[in-house]
Amino acid sequence: MTNAGTSHAGATAKPVRPLSGVTVLAIEHFIAGPLATMILADLGADVIKVELPEGDSYRNNPPVYNNEYGTTSYSFTRANRNKRSLSLDFRTDKGKELLLELVGKSDVLVENFRPGVLSKLGFGWDVLQATNSRLIYATVTGFGHSDVLPSPMGNLPAFDIIAQALSGIMWRPTKEGQPPTYLGIPLADEISGVMTAMGVLAALNLRNLTGQGTRVDLSMYDATVMLTESVITYWSHFKQEGSRGASSTSCPYDVFKAKDGYFVLGVAGEPIWQRFAKAIGRADLIDRPELRSGKDRAKVLETVVRPIIEDWASGRTKAETCAFFREGGIPAAPVQNVGDLFECPHIEARNMLLELDDPVIGKIAVAGNPLKFSAVPEVERNAPPQLGADSTDVLSDILGLDATTIASLQAAGIVKMAEGKKVGA
Repeated sequence: MTNAGTSHAGATAKPVRPLSGVTVLAIEHFIAGPLATMILADLGADVIKVELPEGDSYRNNPPVYNNEYGTTSYSFTRANRNKRSLSLDFRTDKGKELLLELVGKSDVLVENFRPGVLSKLGFGWDVLQATNSRLIYATVTGFGHSDVLPSPMGNLPAFDIIAQALSGIMWRPTKEGQPPTYLGIPLADEISGVMTAMGVLAALNLRNLTGQGTRVDLSMYDATVMLTESVITYWSHFKQEGSRGASSTSCPYDVFKAKDGYFVLGVAGEPIWQRFAKAIGRADLIDRPELRSGKDRAKVLETVVRPIIEDWASGRTKAETCAFFREGGIPAAPVQNVGDLFECPHIEARNMLLELDDPVIGKIAVAGNPLKFSAVPEVERNAPPQLGADSTDVLSDILGLDATTIASLQAAGIVKMAEGKKVGA
């Protein structure tokens, strides 16, 4: 799929993955863009992280560690595995020339800078497309790019918390009378990264059909609004806010207290409600008028339903409670903390915690990739690259530059090489 000369040393020995042969240029920082390209890298794409000499901002996000192998940060490990790093100052004329040469030999360019930043540097869509008509150009921003679908909010600054606030999602986890809350994870960044990767995959197939590249324009605000689809539809249909902190149409579908902690019930639909009522010895609940439907029960969750459940569970542990309900065909689970994930047999069996052996930080676990294939090996566990670790390989393998030319680029400050000791050296 890639133009000639894009395979790198050792690539032919690697197992075939869904995106083997696809070359991705990643001009990115923080989380949304890096997560998108990490997904593509996990799927086998050759992701070249093109960084200015100062590097991705997350390389210096505390805590930062350094030793003879280089410098890295805890934050940087989260979304940069399985990539290569080319440090190239594409603000210089020569750097711009080299980046455009790379664009001409790549399949995808992903970037998550503010709208207009790359365009001002000379890399607008018109220039990119003229350089490589088959290129897929994907952007992740707060409110989208005006050359695809303009937004009146397009020039506003945006971080994850901005998208969470605007989308309505911050009201959902809290109960009535409580203030909205940040979800505690960069959900807007993460869903934007996932959706961008999905957009790139769709665009690759579109290119197979048309022979032409296209733009993929991902707005964090849009992606986070998509996550509120259930309450949007509820509002549209019932002309009112749904229940906060619980489902508005299924009940009991919430968190409840047991003797030693919390558990959840997922009573979605009347057959499960009937099984639930009989299981706890309260078949009489089935015919009570105020408990007739999930929407009816949601209205009396705090006054009727919760007291019944928590009184019943007060003498049982959360494990006993969940085992009881599961035996009766009623969805239930203990509420785990993050530490519990490290003890969960499912997480271990499904390889959802990947241990990276970073030469600077040491062994560190990151979240795995949930995509599993019958004919594709599990995700590789290559630690995030040092800044400029692959500059020489990328310039020689893809652009065919010789050692003398690369050395002159380095001497001119246009290309930067990793300064630390190489692993195994």
